[in-house]
Amino acid sequence: MFEHIVVTDFFVQNQFLNKHSWSRIEMVKNYSYLKGQLLMEKITKYALTFVSAFSIMAVSQTQSKAASWHYGTPKILRGTYNRTMHAGSGKYRFKFKQGVQMTRRTYTAFGLGDPFSMNRVSYKRYGRYTYLLRGVEYVYSHKWNYVKLRATHYKLKERIITPHYAEKHFSKVYYR
Repeated sequence: MFEHIVVTDFFVQNQFLNKHSWSRIEMVKNYSYLKGQLLMEKITKYALTFVSAFSIMAVSQTQSKAASWHYGTPKILRGTYNRTMHAGSGKYRFKFKQGVQMTRRTYTAFGLGDPFSMNRVSYKRYGRYTYLLRGVEYVYSHKWNYVKLRATHYKLKERIITPHYAEKHFSKVYYR
């Protein structure tokens, strides 16, 4: 009952010793024990506070980095990007446009052959100039496809990623 009492005044300490017949050595041992217990409680409290704060920070960082899908195409990228290409040789040589056209809800990659068109487009921002678009290819397969774009205000590179095929490199640069 009295082992957790810390007595600091010398007069009170002598009366306490006479009344309870404890020696000074026992009081010092009890005081040291009490001091050790308080130290352990402080360490435990700070350790638990640190661990809980660290785990909350770790969880909040992973949640804040998670990008979400936004409906439509990014406003900054809407428009037509193209480049002039040449096909054939000799007197059969001709020019054609190859490029990308983006509206609010559609994405179309056009060139010499059939276009690659997606509607119901949504996007996710990957980095400063990198976007991932997804949409339903509505000309042939009617399946979900993905296009990775690397773009600034006036030039764009694309990489089409379909369910069964992914291009290894980005395309040549298209200009506005």
